[in-house]
Amino acid sequence: MKAIYKCLTLALILGTASPALAQRPDLTAAAMNVKSNNYPDAKKYIDQSYEKLMGGGSLKAKDLSKFWFNRGLIYQRLFQKQLDTNPETLKIALASYRKDLSLAKSYYEKKSKQGIFDILNIYRKMGMKAFDEKEFSTASSFFMEAASLNEELSNTIDTATILNAYAAAQNGKNWNDVVTIADKLISIEATNDKYHMYKILACNHLDNDEKLLAAINEARVKCPDSQDIVLEEVNFYIARKEFDKLLISLNEAIKINPEMAVLQFNLGTIYNEMGDVDNAKTAYLKAIEIKADYFDAYNNLAALYLDRTNAITAEMNELGFSSKEVAKSKKLKTKRNDIFRELIPYMEKAIEIEPNNREILTVLKEVYYKLEDMTNFKIVKTKLDNL
Repeated sequence: MKAIYKCLTLALILGTASPALAQRPDLTAAAMNVKSNNYPDAKKYIDQSYEKLMGGGSLKAKDLSKFWFNRGLIYQRLFQKQLDTNPETLKIALASYRKDLSLAKSYYEKKSKQGIFDILNIYRKMGMKAFDEKEFSTASSFFMEAASLNEELSNTIDTATILNAYAAAQNGKNWNDVVTIADKLISIEATNDKYHMYKILACNHLDNDEKLLAAINEARVKCPDSQDIVLEEVNFYIARKEFDKLLISLNEAIKINPEMAVLQFNLGTIYNEMGDVDNAKTAYLKAIEIKADYFDAYNNLAALYLDRTNAITAEMNELGFSSKEVAKSKKLKTKRNDIFRELIPYMEKAIEIEPNNREILTVLKEVYYKLEDMTNFKIVKTKLDNL
């Protein structure tokens, strides 16, 4: 009778055991199944332990670290072995490793860090796979997750992986993502004009003038010597016919960088758009003074003169055959030919810089023909024929 009483007492004690006492066997069973690579059963036991822990149970410090590490490992392996392909499974693994590392004392610190590193590589490989399968948005997300984990583990920036994320987002035309990734790159290297161009080009696709102008202004401050960024600013204001604002911006930039040829070139372009030929010519000549081999400046200077000759030719074509009109035509031809002679040195200099530029050679050939300079006409024609 006494023995029966003791058994009943023990049964009552076990029956009312708290989760704190009952969850350690689940943890042990989970760990044992991990060792035998039985991850489905390991998950069953670790989940039971998790439910008890969340229900108010507790574990000793070492067991608690063991629990979080094993939970991370189990969920990671389930995903790796494709026993559970839900991306949330990998996130649970990652959260579990992090939980272990957040403890006052992690007994599995090295192993949990290794687990996070393994997940980093999983994300990187998934990013490459998604990219190859043209799932660009997914690929970009995976690459950014990998880069974030690298920073978390080593406190260093994995720029190469972030650039992969950018390439994926760009290929997928996910322009908001491109802006976000570009901002990350800019935070790493604020004076890299290439990163600013990534953001500007993405903003161009977003059809948001306010955001685009903000990106251009930021880039102009951080990369004042970038010709590409200056050109983006020029294009922005030209497209909107806001020449006054652009002139202010360019003149301020010239004060800061007076020897920057591209600023003078773009100033000339703006004046030309405004119909101010004299100031355009002055700016182009200043650009050439700064940079003697500035092909575009020579080309645009020649274009200024050609525009004038085209207008004169059009006027000549409107004239009839009366003696008065013939006399006027001769005067116009003389005027046109004088302008041709002025533009020839600029075209010849452009050809000196780019000897095989077919467009310039073709125009120069026509100019010599209209001037009846057959010697130079034949020389240029031969060059063209040999291209």
